[in-house]
Amino acid sequence: MDTFDKFLESLSLDADGLQRQFMSFSSIFNILLASAMGFLVLAIYMASSGRERRDRNLYTVIPVLSVLMAVMMRIEGPRAISFFGIFGIMSLIRFRSDITDQRGITFILFAVIEGVIVGVNAYLLAILAWVAVSASILIGRYLFGQQVGYRLVIRVPASGSGDARESVTAWFKARGVTISLTGLSLSSEQDSKNMSWEEKCKADFILFPKAEPGFLAILPQFFADMKAKGIEVEMKRQDAS
Repeated sequence: MDTFDKFLESLSLDADGLQRQFMSFSSIFNILLASAMGFLVLAIYMASSGRERRDRNLYTVIPVLSVLMAVMMRIEGPRAISFFGIFGIMSLIRFRSDITDQRGITFILFAVIEGVIVGVNAYLLAILAWVAVSASILIGRYLFGQQVGYRLVIRVPASGSGDARESVTAWFKARGVTISLTGLSLSSEQDSKNMSWEEKCKADFILFPKAEPGFLAILPQFFADMKAKGIEVEMKRQDAS
């Protein structure tokens, strides 16, 4: 019996045909639920990520991955091994591409696991897993990850870099601002006035003010004090979460 004959047999109204059709309806429900779970995972991704940090590629990737994994879990027999092999090769290619960050990869795995759970008809487990993981993500985001940080970069001649770093650190600590050195590098730069080359030191700091309005109020004085000492300063706000 060829494939077309099997298809016609599945459309018949006898007991076997109806059973095959109802199994198809079950698969459709399974796929639709996997899609819904994928969009729920996407909703948590958008709720826990700042607009400027979102990877728009994931808007499509997350729901689609959930559906594809549910479909793969419903394949029976030797075909399933082939599909999982293909998926393994594709995952290796994906993780070697510059598509998203570690946060995005976490949500990709979240969508994949939800799709697998739905694909094996463990619907209650899928819902409980989504609730537990989503709660953990949101608690981590809104309870522990809301501290605002500022990145500070200073450039000074290499000969005076030690004094400059100590001066900047002392200035902020005296005003109750947490500051730590995160990077240090040396480079040669040309002086535009006398056209000579000078070795300069670049120091990166991260600042965590207790109260942002008060911190912003003291910044003009900081810039004026550093300019008087010949220290070049750059500062940028960043979300520490």
